[in-house]
Amino acid sequence: MPEKLARRQRAGGTKQAATPRVGIVYLVGDKLWIDATPLAGAGRYAGFAIHEGDHITYWAQLVKQGAVPSAEYERFPRGRVAHKMKTDQFTLLADECILRKKAVVRAILRQMHLPLKGTTIGPDSHYRASAVWGGVAKLLKWLLKSLLILAVFVPFATALPVAALWLCRTPDGAQFLFWTGPWSCCFWVLIYSQLSAAPWRQGRDAVHRWREANGGLPHTSIRATGWMFGALFLSYLAEFLLLLADRSAASDRAWLPAATYSPLVLLWAWRRLNG
Repeated sequence: MPEKLARRQRAGGTKQAATPRVGIVYLVGDKLWIDATPLAGAGRYAGFAIHEGDHITYWAQLVKQGAVPSAEYERFPRGRVAHKMKTDQFTLLADECILRKKAVVRAILRQMHLPLKGTTIGPDSHYRASAVWGGVAKLLKWLLKSLLILAVFVPFATALPVAALWLCRTPDGAQFLFWTGPWSCCFWVLIYSQLSAAPWRQGRDAVHRWREANGGLPHTSIRATGWMFGALFLSYLAEFLLLLADRSAASDRAWLPAATYSPLVLLWAWRRLNG
């Protein structure tokens, strides 16, 4: 593993090189960055010997040197080594992304000259990288957004066929159906394509056997998606063909629901013919 080490040393010499250190660490990609102080020169705080530098300042120095990306100091995994003076025990608290990589933990212990048996290692949420939380937050945001869309779209798509005839009584209602109806159509085609093909009335085991006989879940899902988007395209196509036909506006509005949901009728006919 390529490693880079940045240490703040208060003294030099061969003997000094083996002196345990306390300090702060960063893991940026596969590169380990350490800013450390020999134990003898460490600061004192609440019964601990600590490195008096902080992550914010150290990160700013690394950014200025061009050693790391110009990003917030919390973006990457970090940690801190301290020494509890009463028990003569070192502590390494870090992001779990660091602790899961045993080679990185060994490198920290080796470069800071920490005794394995005399060092307590554990996670600390304070040092958790914001990039990890950002990914989780984006995933949750996407899930919530998707659920919200489903909560609005499914009832709308379900009820629109019932309201289609009423909407077509006025030009504004017909225009609304023209642009939104195909989405309702593709929803119903998706539902019907599965219900009409799978033996759901015979129970779960029969559905599982049907799915396996038809290439498994990925294959049946791809087919269902094809039916859905195919219906969306054909619905819009039928609506535009209706507009191109030489009819009056009132006649177009009257036939619009039939054109909008014509892919559903075609699917029904195809199932009847093919069993």
